[in-house]
Amino acid sequence: SHSKPGEEDEETRAGRAYGIEAAERIRQWNRANPQMPLCGVVHESFLGCGGQVPLPRAYLDEVYEAIREGGGVAIADEVQTGFGRCGGGEGGG
Repeated sequence: SHSKPGEEDEETRAGRAYGIEAAERIRQWNRANPQMPLCGVVHESFLGCGGQVPLPRAYLDEVYEAIREGGGVAIADEVQTGFGRCGGGEGGG
């Protein structure tokens, strides 16, 4: 389904809702543990072990904002996405 300009499609709304829920959990942790806030989040942009499933749109926007508010960093792990893209010797060989 296509959205009108300025409107979010269903996938984007779902991703944002999930991201808002995750972001609130991050904020709750940081409020409850001010001396030990979450230092970051590590994610893959595609869930490779699940069949190359992309993260929902807008999810990372919400999560990144909450992590950065607490001084944390966002780390994108692209290992699974890149396997086999550079030729034969995967891994180090």
